[in-house]
Amino acid sequence: MVDWLLLVAGTSLGIISLLADLIGLGGFPGFGWKQALGVAVSLVLVGVSTVRIYRRERQEAPEPRGSPEPRP
Repeated sequence: MVDWLLLVAGTSLGIISLLADLIGLGGFPGFGWKQALGVAVSLVLVGVSTVRIYRRERQEAPEPRGSPEPRP
């Protein structure tokens, strides 16, 4: 559950950072260091949470059964 929250938070932070100038949060016109930091942090959050979700899903997946016996 925490991993999914990190994924949503990272995605939200990235979108807000990229659109900061358009929505009126930018300090000055152009792409500033705060926006770059926000995008970098969001990429880390999204990457870490994606890996954790993927690994957990792979561990919880049932083992595939062997192929059925061939018919004579």
